[in-house]
Amino acid sequence: MTSNILAAFLILSSYALSASTESTAEFLGVGRLKSKPDYVALQFSVRSECYATPLEAQEATDQIVAKIYSYLQTLKNSQDKYFKILINGGFTSVFSKWHENKEICRNTFQKDTEILMHIDAANQFSARFASIQSHVLKFFENGPRSNFFNRPQTFVTLGTPDARITREHRSQLEREARNLALIDAIAIFKETIKSCAQQPYKIKSIKENLQSAQNFTPRFYKTQAALSNDQLSSAAPVRFDDIQIIKELIITFQVDGPLCFEPSP
Repeated sequence: MTSNILAAFLILSSYALSASTESTAEFLGVGRLKSKPDYVALQFSVRSECYATPLEAQEATDQIVAKIYSYLQTLKNSQDKYFKILINGGFTSVFSKWHENKEICRNTFQKDTEILMHIDAANQFSARFASIQSHVLKFFENGPRSNFFNRPQTFVTLGTPDARITREHRSQLEREARNLALIDAIAIFKETIKSCAQQPYKIKSIKENLQSAQNFTPRFYKTQAALSNDQLSSAAPVRFDDIQIIKELIITFQVDGPLCFEPSP
């Protein structure tokens, strides 16, 4: 019995001694990748407001939405695997607004509809976007100025082009970026202790830094009015920055004995 206790004590003491001579070092590895966007998302908003009945608000909105949808369908290219049109029909609701400290359009109705289009980013997007603006933005309300704020109106707004990559593409890039982050951390670790005597090491833990950035900054491009045919050819080009994927890994390295000691002369 006594010998068993002594053996157990020796084992635990040996393990504690071994653990005490293990040293660790923690480094942050960063993996960065860039990619051209796969497609561009365009958001169209159609709003009708100040209509006397829900049906009138709905009909006014739906009429413009149908025209925009029909036009966008003409842009479909058989080679554009990203092309898609989504419509959120929204709902009709009671409406009123304030102008010059006065409530107007009281007890009237409004309807909002959102149209989202995905279109290939590489297929002459600048020219296509200019054409889209010229066609779609002509639906802005341009009626007489008299009683402008207190009458039914339907208008369209076009959002800033949003360059994107597919979910599958992003997952692939993220995997590659994590591998680059691991390679980066190992290189930093080796560079840091290169003045020390070489000794075996192992990776004790790998933890992803979820605060790392994954973003891109597209060039913003807005137009306040429809373009004429003469202006289409001279419209400013739309160019997007590459989409940047960044992954950061916190790597803990472990060596047996001292982490760093002078090489033998």
